[in-house]
Amino acid sequence: MLESKLSKDGYKSYNHEAVISYLTELGFTKEEVIFVDKLREIRHGTKYYGKTVNEEYAQKVKEFLEKIYDRLKNLLQ
Repeated sequence: MLESKLSKDGYKSYNHEAVISYLTELGFTKEEVIFVDKLREIRHGTKYYGKTVNEEYAQKVKEFLEKIYDRLKNLLQ
């Protein structure tokens, strides 16, 4: 969704950090941006290094995404 928003706004992302930092420009709080950046790091670890995520953290991620999903979706309209 973020990459779509960047493209819609006329930008091209060259790395994942730039995509995450764009959240600040979209009105997300510093804490939300930090959390999303941490998600990026964890995803990288699970995808490329076989790291696992415990159920408690997965639940925290789910709750966070439920909280911000509509805001992200509305950015694309």
